[in-house]
Amino acid sequence: VDVGSSSTRCAAVVDGFLLDATLSYADGFGVDAVAAKLPYETLERARAAVASLCFVRCRGKEAASGPDVAFEGASVAFRVRGDSSEVLFDDREGLAALVHGVLRAAPIDARAALSKRVLVVGGGSLIPGLETRLLDELRALGVDAGVLTAPCASCDAAWVGASLLAASTTLTGAARGDSLPDLFEMRQGLPAVVAPQCVSD
Repeated sequence: VDVGSSSTRCAAVVDGFLLDATLSYADGFGVDAVAAKLPYETLERARAAVASLCFVRCRGKEAASGPDVAFEGASVAFRVRGDSSEVLFDDREGLAALVHGVLRAAPIDARAALSKRVLVVGGGSLIPGLETRLLDELRALGVDAGVLTAPCASCDAAWVGASLLAASTTLTGAARGDSLPDLFEMRQGLPAVVAPQCVSD
């Protein structure tokens, strides 16, 4: 689940391969939607405040009282800090609905394993409480879900994964004009850290 600036993207990956049929987008469900709820004049200033000020409330609960915080020249009320992220959890189109749809689109024999390995990345992953709330929402939909911890900063995890793949010797040959390899048939050239997950012997 990549919670980006203007949208969230979600897909199932099985044995290191993207299942194209599961790729889904939720436009309007990203950091910008949360930022728009904050009292800043520009989107850039509001974006900077999201990970520092906002938090995700527990499912079905109001946020307890807490301090208002001054950040980037504006005072943000505690209630606004907790309410701003609710936009990500719209019942029909929010993050949980997106992940649930991806799981339903995945092969039935892969669904249980996929649901236990939800990886949240992107700038929105820095909002405290996001993963916990996503799990609660998925469980309310009947999904026995679990979250993986990214091996690097969660906001950089998608970039790191793409960088590892792009740095593989087989893919760098494409930059020299070689034909791009079929990743599903590729047997060598991936860095050791990626190879066990993507290539089966």
